Amino acid sequence: MIHRLSDLDAVGDAGSEARGLALGLLADCSTKITYAQEPGEATETGTSLGLSSTEVAQFPELVRGEGLWRLGERAFVVTHVMTPGELACFATCQRMTR
Repeated sequence: MIHRLSDLDAVGDAGSEARGLALGLLADCSTKITYAQEPGEATETGTSLGLSSTEVAQFPELVRGEGLWRLGERAFVVTHVMTPGELACFATCQRMTR
């Protein structure tokens, strides 16, 4: 799990074994879940994940809690619904403002 794919640029030097391993782990994932992207990140994210232009075009349409789930060669826009207990554990936005 990473916040943005560009975070992988911080793994080792370009062309290093560490960077290659990090990118290899990403390539090996058959299930990829992507939530809202900053405008400048969407195209690069799509390219890095091998998404179609139709899938990348979904990113600006996603609202909080929605994500593009890519399972093998199929993609779905999924709304993530949390139970009150999950929300108490994982809703971090409020904690960031304290």
